[in-house]
Amino acid sequence: YGQKLEMVTDMVQELSSQGQVTIIGASAGGSMALNAFLEKPEIIHRVISICSRLRPGTLDKLDWRTLDRMASSSKAFKESVERIAEQVIPDTLKDKIMTVTARFGDELVPKTTSFIEGAYNITIPFGEHVVSILLTLTLFRGRIIEFIQLNESE
Repeated sequence: YGQKLEMVTDMVQELSSQGQVTIIGASAGGSMALNAFLEKPEIIHRVISICSRLRPGTLDKLDWRTLDRMASSSKAFKESVERIAEQVIPDTLKDKIMTVTARFGDELVPKTTSFIEGAYNITIPFGEHVVSILLTLTLFRGRIIEFIQLNESE
């Protein structure tokens, strides 16, 4: 996890010399994008998380989508989610965070784990993990572009 986060923040630092940087993370990349944002809020303009787990969720053994099961092949993913869950995100940063959740369900990411209270959270009228990510980046790209282009005073 630490090496991956450092790689992302180094890239952000490098790109920031060319202008504003917005990070978009989909699926497991959403928690990493948010962690990078919290490491470098002074140089990251906005962060967008698409169909991503941003907290562990319930420990309900009947829900097969527990963090332990979903992260069984990636310690970095599990640590990334746990780090976000431990963070107290200042209200002053929440207006720079957008989350996207599938309205009709996501077989990999429970709805209750995919948003940040007080951030700009949207729900798209689709279901299924990969389909929702693809449709967000195509049909609903306007919502993402509008969010990125918001002025700080709005």
